[in-house]
Amino acid sequence: MSFLRYFKSKYFLITTGIIFTTTITLVFILSIVLKWMTLHNEHITVPDLITMKIDDVEKKLSSESLKYEIIDSIHYNDKLEKNSVVDQLPLAGELVKVNRVIYLTINSSSYYKDTIPDVFQKSKRQVIPLLESKGFKIRNLKYVPDLGKDILLEIRHENKIVEKHELLRVGAELDLVFGSGLSNKKVSLPNVMGLTLNKAKKVLKRKSLTLGSVVYDGEIVDTLNAIIYNQFPKFKENTSMYIGESLDVWLLEVGMEE
Repeated sequence: MSFLRYFKSKYFLITTGIIFTTTITLVFILSIVLKWMTLHNEHITVPDLITMKIDDVEKKLSSESLKYEIIDSIHYNDKLEKNSVVDQLPLAGELVKVNRVIYLTINSSSYYKDTIPDVFQKSKRQVIPLLESKGFKIRNLKYVPDLGKDILLEIRHENKIVEKHELLRVGAELDLVFGSGLSNKKVSLPNVMGLTLNKAKKVLKRKSLTLGSVVYDGEIVDTLNAIIYNQFPKFKENTSMYIGESLDVWLLEVGMEE
């Protein structure tokens, strides 16, 4: 009877309640700890984000319990979508922990422009790496007869001559014109006396000759209309020059002699 009275006693009920409450609390705490340990040790395979747009990246990583951060953007490449991923770290396929940050480099959403450096009259070995380092692309190399072998004479973009320090879109394709050195062939020496500089250039170009030194006599106000009054080599009938050789000219503004 005393045993039955114990189970009915207030002391037993209190003790049982404490044990039950403690057990439930321990089970709850243990479940949280086990869940945390499971997540802490869980690894996720990094998805391939290359070429994906940022909006799609955000959805993809959110569903994978991963985060992202844009750390850089490249000059706009028109062969890729704007704001699309071009590089990621960690790489696709690597195992990472939950909530790991994936660092992204994206394709810019707009064109960048940069100046054409002063690479004229420099060697091909110098010119091409310098232009490429600024993001320009080399499309074609052309060679014309000129005393300076492998020396840059001209840059063209979309069939237009490009001047030094001109602003162009980064990624623009350039055609480079280099000297091929002197030819064994000869052409007749042209007479450019009395011509303007622009007309003389056209004559020299037709004969595959190059313009050498240009000397202005006195202060020239109107350079476009100044005329050539001296040249070297001097013009003589039946005289020839090697293709690629240069001709020096001296100019005088019309009316200055008076």
